[in-house]
Amino acid sequence: MNPIDLPFEQFQYFVLILIRVTATLMTLPVIGSRNAPLMVKVGFALLTSILVFPRVQTASIPVPQENVALVLAILREIGIGLLIGYFARLIFAGVQVAGQLIGYQMGFAIVSVFDPQSSSQLSIMAYFENLLALLLFLSLNIHHVLLRGLVESFQMIPLLGGHYPQAVMHQLVRNTGELFVLAVKIGAPVMAALLFTNVAMGVIARTVPQMNIFIVSFPFQIGCGLIVLGLSLPLTVKIFEHSFIALEQDIRNLFRMIQMGA
Repeated sequence: MNPIDLPFEQFQYFVLILIRVTATLMTLPVIGSRNAPLMVKVGFALLTSILVFPRVQTASIPVPQENVALVLAILREIGIGLLIGYFARLIFAGVQVAGQLIGYQMGFAIVSVFDPQSSSQLSIMAYFENLLALLLFLSLNIHHVLLRGLVESFQMIPLLGGHYPQAVMHQLVRNTGELFVLAVKIGAPVMAALLFTNVAMGVIARTVPQMNIFIVSFPFQIGCGLIVLGLSLPLTVKIFEHSFIALEQDIRNLFRMIQMGA
């Protein structure tokens, strides 16, 4: 299919599809990261739109001719794409918060590295957890799930048919709150172990005042934290898998709420 050879009305539909696809891809993890070349993103969005276009029902869908109505229609398509990417980004945000909590407890609060995906400074433990989440994201083919959800969005939410009821906002607030629950689940083993470590160091400081507890506690906390972190990796992987699997159901529920409208 050559988009340039399409009739003007069909070309309008193609542009609307391209807008939703581009908004989704630009916000997805890995594909929409800032260090990915812009031409690759644009080419992938254009190729995806060309493949999706024949499967989209465009019959009896009038394209608004007024400027205000057309802009609102474009914003609705952008909103659908952004919501798909936002739900996926929430998991990685929770992982980074967990890494920040673990790094702070281990004494790595000052140690930070540059994250090219978000163009920001992250603690070294948050960067480690983020890389682990990215590897699981790709190994579990979650990017396939998100791309499949993008195609299903055109079946459940037709072009120009997006409406955002109050239930969508409630779902966003609920999923954003679960971000912190996910962070606590991932960081709980290390945080609990370091809590008992600090208590033990306090008892030793009281019973053996000659010992310089500040010098001893720093490497001991780091070593204890790394050991517990390594032992808890299987549990962390299970939590990641559960979160990524639940992501597909959350996106489908989101589509149903947008489809039902107000």
